[in-house]
Amino acid sequence: MTHLPSPQQLKYFLAVADELNFGRAAKRCFVSQSTISGAINDLESLLGTRLLERTKRRVSLTREGSATAVLARDVMNRLEEVANLAQTLKGPLSGKLRLGVIPTIGPFLLPPVLPKLKQEYPGLNLQLAENLTPILLDEVRAGTLDCAVIALPYSTGDLETAHLFNERFFVAHTKKQAVKIGARGISTAELKMRDVLLLNDGHCLKDQALAACKLVEKEMDVSLQAASLITLLGMVNTHLGVTFVPETAIPVLRKSFPAIQYTRMAEANAVRKVCLCWRPQSYRRADFEHLAKMISKPAKP
Repeated sequence: MTHLPSPQQLKYFLAVADELNFGRAAKRCFVSQSTISGAINDLESLLGTRLLERTKRRVSLTREGSATAVLARDVMNRLEEVANLAQTLKGPLSGKLRLGVIPTIGPFLLPPVLPKLKQEYPGLNLQLAENLTPILLDEVRAGTLDCAVIALPYSTGDLETAHLFNERFFVAHTKKQAVKIGARGISTAELKMRDVLLLNDGHCLKDQALAACKLVEKEMDVSLQAASLITLLGMVNTHLGVTFVPETAIPVLRKSFPAIQYTRMAEANAVRKVCLCWRPQSYRRADFEHLAKMISKPAKP
C-alpha cells in the first residue's frame, strides 16, 4: 500500500516554500520550528527525495521541491473545496469566496456592491485581495483565489471569463490647463502636446489607455509616474499634467478632487472591458456567473 503525505505535512511544506524561511513558516502556521522541520523531514523520507536545500544563510527549493509545491498547492486547494462544499451547496453565493480585484477597479466598483451582497447573501464569506493583474491571474490558476475582477484586453490564457461592462477612458485635467476639447472630446493630438501622468509599469490601465487611444509612450511627454490613481490625481490637481481615468472611478474621485474636470476621449474605441475570470475546472461556475450579474452595473459619472 502506498503511503500518502498528510495534509499537515503539505501545509508545513508549502509554508516553507512560500517563506523560504523556517522561522517565518513556523509563525505562519502557529507551531515551533522543530515541528516544521520534523514534518518536512518526514515528507522527504516518505517521497524519497530532497525538497529543500538548507544552509545556515538560506533555504531554497530543489527541482523536485518546486514540482512538489505545485501539486501540493493544488491538493490543499482541493481539500479546502471539499471542506467548503456543503456550505456552498446550501444556495447561491454561500460559504467562503476569495475574490481578487485590480487597484484601478476595486476601490470604485466594490463599495456600492458589497452592502447589497451582504444583505442578499448573509451566508457569503467574501474575502478580498487587491493586486496587479498578472499576480491575480497566477493566484486564480493556483487556486489561492476563486475568481478575480480584471480589465481586458489582457491575455487570460485558459481561464474562463464573464463580461461585466465596458468603461470609457476619460482625461482628468484642471480648468487652468486650458485643454482643447473638441465636439467628441479630447483628441490624441491634443494629448501629445500635454504633460501626461501615467501609472507605473505593471498597471494594465496604463497600457490599455495608451493602446485604446492609439498613443505610444515614447512619443509623448511623460513627465511623472505614480503607483496609484489617487497620487496621479493629486498631481493633476496642482496642474502638473493630465492623466487617464477609468469611467467607474470618476464618482469617487470627484469627491476628493472637486476642482478636476473629467472629459471623455474623442476616440470611439477608448474603452476597456471589465470582466470576472475563474478556473475552468471550478465547481463554482454558477456562483461566479451569479456574482458577475451582481456587479455588472457600475455607477455612471
